[in-house]
Amino acid sequence: MVLELIISLWGIGSFKNKMNILYITKSLGIGGANLTTITIAKEMSKGKHNVFILADEGPLKSVISNLNIKYFPTCSNRRMPNLKMVKKINEILRVYKIDLICTMDFEITMNALPSAWKRKILLYPTYASLYLPPYPYPKLPISNVFSEELSNYLIIKYGFKKESFTYNIARIDAQLFNSKVSGAILKNTLNIGDDSFILVMVCRQDQLKIGGIRMLINFAKDLYKLVPNIKIIFFGDGRYRNEILEKTNKINLELGKKILFAPGAILNISQAYAMADIVVANGARSALEGLACGKPVISMGENGFCGVLNEKSIESFRKFNYDKGRLLGNTIGKKEILLETVKKLYENESLRKKLSEFSEKYSEENLTIQKNISKYEITYNGLITLSKEFKNWYFLKYEWAKCLFLYYFYRAREKILKREGRWREELNYPVGGLDPEWESGLI
Repeated sequence: MVLELIISLWGIGSFKNKMNILYITKSLGIGGANLTTITIAKEMSKGKHNVFILADEGPLKSVISNLNIKYFPTCSNRRMPNLKMVKKINEILRVYKIDLICTMDFEITMNALPSAWKRKILLYPTYASLYLPPYPYPKLPISNVFSEELSNYLIIKYGFKKESFTYNIARIDAQLFNSKVSGAILKNTLNIGDDSFILVMVCRQDQLKIGGIRMLINFAKDLYKLVPNIKIIFFGDGRYRNEILEKTNKINLELGKKILFAPGAILNISQAYAMADIVVANGARSALEGLACGKPVISMGENGFCGVLNEKSIESFRKFNYDKGRLLGNTIGKKEILLETVKKLYENESLRKKLSEFSEKYSEENLTIQKNISKYEITYNGLITLSKEFKNWYFLKYEWAKCLFLYYFYRAREKILKREGRWREELNYPVGGLDPEWESGLI
């Protein structure tokens, strides 16, 4: 019903009715989910809508300090129910007439749901995670997901309805990530010459990403043989940083030439992409930011090379949240295919230019929040309209109680089996039948 309502509103464009929207995310820290939430909130506040944010404090607080956004600090630890967060939500709802609550992730959705149904306010959660959850999410009228991999999993595993999902995937701030950003200063800082052919990988250096990082490091000597002026740069920080430094320094010493760099994390990430000839995506966020900066993007993960992002392969990547490095059944992951692809891109400047043009166009049309904010606005209006007619509030209470019980049942079982917390650091592969038809993306 609600999806049909949203579709019927699609052609209307901007709405006259003012909305009061509360966004709840984990923190104002620099992370993909937080950046997405804050950029959407920022764009919504530029119009006629009243915007509120509930989150832990962080460096992104400066982004919203001068905007028409009301900010409330909280403590968003992972305990459920988080009584401090619930109390803060109740305080906000008592003082302000909130029309819709937008949450980011399962735990925050569960903490917000009791306060929402008490005041007959619908939630619009976004599940951005790459994990396929080992316990059910609450079946709300509409939930937003970034990949068909996750929605299909929830449909098959937990009985969700296909029509209960939207795919509002725009999550890139075009003011930060665009083709006009220059990487010249950063290149000079790293003492990299203009005649270098630069591969850039930007990602957290943690358990989820280390497989792809190791893979690229292991291929470095072979890439150097094919491309003598190659430079491979790993931006990021995390628990595996020391290992990365040791391996890159060792290879540089063996070659007698510095081709591998690991300068750590930088605040202005867009400059890292801007200096690249090829962005090597190791996850969804780096793929999307590389596209937004108008760069040729190739993808890889712990199972090897995953393909080039272009008009031929982009739909397959989209279904898996632009990150196929986690998936089973990779038929193109061999080192030789990656080497051939990089060599072809190195030798063919017109091909790189074509990929850059595709990246910029695709990002503007599909990924930048500024260009796609009306899609969020339409969805919000549909849910607010539905909340006035919605009758199944008791069903939402049942869903909340069921999901809470099954969540703690899972945690208790994992603790008894001494596997507590493992699922957050181990990859959860998609169910059989969802693996894509692998192709390099290049003819």
